[in-house]
Amino acid sequence: MIKKLSPLFILFPILLWVDSSHVLAQEREYRTLPNMAGLTMTYDRYGEDLEPWQRVKAEFRRFTDYGPLIVNGYAGHRFDITDYQGEFEFWPNFGESWYGHLQLGISGGDLFPDYRAGAEYYRILPKGWESSLGLRYLNFGENDALLITGSISKYAGDWLLIARPFYSPQESGSSVSLNLTARRYFGNPNTFATIMGGFGFSPDEQRLVEGFDGESFLRSRFISLVGNRLFADRFEIFGELKATDQEFPFTDNFVRIYTFEVGSRIRF
Repeated sequence: MIKKLSPLFILFPILLWVDSSHVLAQEREYRTLPNMAGLTMTYDRYGEDLEPWQRVKAEFRRFTDYGPLIVNGYAGHRFDITDYQGEFEFWPNFGESWYGHLQLGISGGDLFPDYRAGAEYYRILPKGWESSLGLRYLNFGENDALLITGSISKYAGDWLLIARPFYSPQESGSSVSLNLTARRYFGNPNTFATIMGGFGFSPDEQRLVEGFDGESFLRSRFISLVGNRLFADRFEIFGELKATDQEFPFTDNFVRIYTFEVGSRIRF
């Protein structure tokens, strides 16, 4: 059983400015290492005296000529229930201008979806533009959701700007949401700071569990700060601070959710 985590423990280190030439040297050596292992801890603190939601993720990545292969293991604790999920990801390369993302997750418990799957196709465009189109599916036994998504991205100097909409058709109607991302890189792809925001229907699997009786189209809005830093030639540290206003069927007001996440990876 996962022990309760203090939110103070989840606060991630503040990212500092680093010398670009040293960072680029780190990146060249870092990208030659074929394996990666990581551990992430996440704590969601709810208002309205609701039970917190705690998660731990262990991951292993193998970098191949065909693209990265990733195996993730999740453990979650809430409502005195501990649940587990296994997940497989593959990022296949299809040449210089095309790549993809495939995802499949399976769980036999009550906190995670029974099945989750995703497929997305990415196209690198001229002048720093990139686009994608994909599908995601969540199944909770009697409840499920199909999400049609895509993205349009633009690299502008040290910045990456992304807009990602979600569309979910259902028998009871359809819903739309939009996520926006602005990321600032500091010398290499593994050292950056990100601000994200979104509004509309939340595609997160928690909303289907907490929505009760098929109430899956609940409004949500969020803003988050994410940081990631490469150091000592092979280590990454990362974290997130996030505030979400989430609608629930049992209250007329939005419930504030604070998310604290911290993790690290080593490449070898």
